[in-house]
Amino acid sequence: MKITEPTPNDLRLAKSADFQHGVAMTIGVLGFGFIPVSIAIGIWQCIRWLNDGYWPAANWMTAFEWFGIPYPMTEAIGLQKIIDWLMGLSLWTLPIALALVCLIGMNILAGLESKEGNAARSKILTWKRHQDYLKRESR
Repeated sequence: MKITEPTPNDLRLAKSADFQHGVAMTIGVLGFGFIPVSIAIGIWQCIRWLNDGYWPAANWMTAFEWFGIPYPMTEAIGLQKIIDWLMGLSLWTLPIALALVCLIGMNILAGLESKEGNAARSKILTWKRHQDYLKRESR
């Protein structure tokens, strides 16, 4: 196999693939960060239930009340039904949904990494290893 020097296009493709890989991994780490938030909310509810004997209402309406945010109201009846449904969801649903969206996004971005970018990255690494080998042999 003949080892050729990487072209400027190879360097561009490799940098692009590295950036895309970095973005995918950042989104994945962010997704994993939402999971402990959701677990903490569930643990808080369990502790309250064990101590007080009742399951605390931890839905979005309660969270809005805690922080003094007014309940969203609209004239559109269908939209208001959607808002009411969302406000009734348990508080841990959003962190889990965000985690799933981030992890799915990470997998999509990782799958989109171009074959050309990976081939260019491999070519650059092979060239660097070959240059290191030649330096060691010339000593």
